[in-house]
Amino acid sequence: MNIPTVPPVGEALPQQHTRSPRQGPLRLYSTLTLVFLLAIVVQVFLAGAGIFASASWLSSHAQLGHLLPLIPLLMLILGLVGKLPRKVNWLTVLLFVLVYVQPWFIYISRGIGVPILSALHPVNVLAIFTLPLYLLYRSRLMLRMSKEEQH
Repeated sequence: MNIPTVPPVGEALPQQHTRSPRQGPLRLYSTLTLVFLLAIVVQVFLAGAGIFASASWLSSHAQLGHLLPLIPLLMLILGLVGKLPRKVNWLTVLLFVLVYVQPWFIYISRGIGVPILSALHPVNVLAIFTLPLYLLYRSRLMLRMSKEEQH
């Protein structure tokens, strides 16, 4: 029977083989992450314009907001096809969920008559903006590392 043992303290652990991501899907993933971040900036602008200029801007904010879950969904497909690290794929799933539930903070608060729940809508945006910043950093780092491996 071959039972794996833990090396004594001070000895290095054996190197684990990590799969390297595919370059094409990784580049597209990185690009979509950047597009997503820019779309969030546009969303914040539209919301601000709707609050401070004219409520008519809010319809554009809502329309774009309903399209936004498509980007993390495409990112997830690229992450799986491109063999991105499991952590990146799970964080992309989290991004999709955060974006998907975003409008529900407004709908549910109106539906149950508790307007303060709408305050979760802008709070959730903080996570929706921060998470892809990290994913963009990770994807760019993977691209840089793979270029260094090729040279």
